[in-house]
Order: sequence, then C-alpha cells, then structure tokens
Amino acid sequence: MKNLLLIILVFLINACSKDDSQSTILDPAKVNTVYVGGSQMIGGKEKATIWKNGIAQLLATDANNSSRVNSVFVSESDVYAVGFEVFPTVIRAVLWKNGTNIVLEYNSSEAYSIQVFKDKIYIVGQFDNKATLWTNGNGNFANTNLTSTNPSIAKSVFLANDGTYLTSIAIVGFVGTNAWTYINNNNILFTNTSVAESVFVRGSEVFVAVNIKVLGFETASLKKNGVALNTEIPNSVMYSVHGDEQNIYAVGTINPNTTNSRATIWENYIPKQLSQIYSKANSVFVADKNVYVAGWQYNNSTSKYNACLWINGTVQTLSNEDCQVKSVFVTLQ
Repeated sequence: MKNLLLIILVFLINACSKDDSQSTILDPAKVNTVYVGGSQMIGGKEKATIWKNGIAQLLATDANNSSRVNSVFVSESDVYAVGFEVFPTVIRAVLWKNGTNIVLEYNSSEAYSIQVFKDKIYIVGQFDNKATLWTNGNGNFANTNLTSTNPSIAKSVFLANDGTYLTSIAIVGFVGTNAWTYINNNNILFTNTSVAESVFVRGSEVFVAVNIKVLGFETASLKKNGVALNTEIPNSVMYSVHGDEQNIYAVGTINPNTTNSRATIWENYIPKQLSQIYSKANSVFVADKNVYVAGWQYNNSTSKYNACLWINGTVQTLSNEDCQVKSVFVTLQ
C-alpha cells in the first residue's frame, strides 16, 4: 500500500431557493434510507450525531468530550462514520461502526473521509500534522503517511469499483501550501493557489471540487480530469462533488465566511442557490436520480445553525439546535 500511495502535489492550499429545473422527484413506492453526519450542541459541547431518516442518533459516549462526524458510509448492514473526539484536550481520529467507537490514533489526529469496499475500510485524514490513510486488516487499523511534509491533510477518498474489484482509488487534500490529488499512481499538477476538497470518479472521469484563491477571494471550480468545467463565481467555495451516469453535482456556498453566505448547488457546472437565508451546503449524494444535500440554515429567531437536508431542492430541518453538518449518504431499498 505504501508503494501504491506515492502522493505528489497537485494544487496549492487556500486558497440555492428550490431548483425548479430538476425534474426528478422521490418515488413514494421506494423507501430510501438517508444518513446525515455531523454534530449538535448538547450541554455546551459539540456531540457527534447521525440523523437516520431525520431521527438523531447520538454517537458521543462521554458527556465531557466534544466530538464530530465528518463522513458517513453505509456498507450492507453496517453504518460507518469517522471524525474526531477530544480526549480530554487532544483531538483524536475516531471511527464509529454501528455506534461503537474505535480510536484510530491516540495523539493529535482527525479523520475526514471514509469509503468501504468488500469489508476493506479506507479512511483518510491527518495524524501528527501529516496526510494519513488508515486501512483495516487482522482486526487492526494500520496508518500510512501519504507524505512526509508537515502540515498536510487528506480531505477526501473515493473508491471506484466494477462490483467485483476496485478499479481506482482517488485521494485529494493538501500538502504544506500546496494541494494534491492521487489517482491510481497518476498525479496532476495545478499551479494556481487552490485547495481540493472532494473527489468523485465516474469511469475514466475524475471530478474534483477545487477552491482557488486570487487576491484574497475564493473561487469555486469543478474540474474534470484537471480542466475547469463550471461557470466560476468569485467569492464562492465548493465542499463536495457527486453524481450519476448522466449528471454531476457539487455543493458549497456563495459569499463564504459572511452572513451573506448562501447554500449553493452546481448542477452540471451551473450554480443555483438552495436557500435565500444565511446557510451553507457541505455534502451532496445522488441516488436513484434524486439529489440529497446536507448543510445548515441560520435561524434568526433563535440565533442557531439548524441542521438541514435538501432533497431535490426542497429543504427539511433536522434539528433546531446549533449543529455542524458534514456528510450525507443514501441507501436504496
């Protein structure tokens, strides 16, 4: 694996009202299970949470520690989530499997993304300020430093497969002041000031959500095999990309880091707002021609960041408490 994962630089670091054009609607004959991962504030502490079909399931086990889910993945009957817990002052990378937590590292670390294929688990993040891959074997998790550079972080992993074998492993993140991507021993160099947040592979097409920083402003850019495809909007960011055989979607915000921030979806590279109020979209998942987006909207009356899920542009509130929402995953039945 260490020989396989020779990471090279690719980028440089930092760097929706309802969508009426979407024709897809939920099929009432099908019951899809939607998992949203993040955290909610309880007793003044951030607590790792998964919302399953809108019902909150608390993963945090210690009332004194803060925690958060950064990524959710479901394989067969197993629900996986990764993120961090604080023990008691050190942030430690954690995997939750069906609600039971497994500490990946006991020193400073955090897990950002997880994928599973045939019981092989791939988790990426950072350990001791270095981009790290954790994989399971013999009942244990082994870590591999993807780079010797400090600091560096692996932000997203995607496993492409044909149902029998893995066809590609894609990882993106940043190293020092540069961002990078790795796709099956191929590394593509980007020379602009930017950071890669998310990767999605469809056949020979590799889509990467990139945020470019120019003159102090960020510009969201969705790239396919290294070429920008979307209409780039200054002062915007992308955090997640996903798609199906016909369409590609990315989500993020316009006017980030301000109260004018608006959750936004890029549908086939064209941006559209998901919300008209202070909001943020962090994750997108496409399943059975339906588009699921997880994020938050700010409630002016309570001054809280409410967890939200948009399905084909229609929003539902998951929690009225202060929340962080980082991931969405959908299983089909």
